[in-house]
Amino acid sequence: MKLSIFDQAGYFFNDDRASEGQLSEDDILGCGHFACGGRMMKRSKWKEHGGRCLVCDSFLCSLCYERVKTFGCEVFEREMRRAVENNYRKEQNAKILGI
Repeated sequence: MKLSIFDQAGYFFNDDRASEGQLSEDDILGCGHFACGGRMMKRSKWKEHGGRCLVCDSFLCSLCYERVKTFGCEVFEREMRRAVENNYRKEQNAKILGI
């Protein structure tokens, strides 16, 4: 599980005032499920269009948020599958070695 709500965070700064643009600043969050390819989101846009996974407590873009509602948390399932496979491998090695 996450240690901090600020994991996967960064900062966006874009100063276009010299070319008659505007100054843009915002916090950046990375999508935690990677079905979208690890999309980066501005925190203000995330509040409007994104979500948060209730299982693994990670920030989600709108695409991954809809996938979680339909299919559940893919990160949790992947970690559980990996843990079961590692336990099975250890048991098989113990049997082979006669431990």
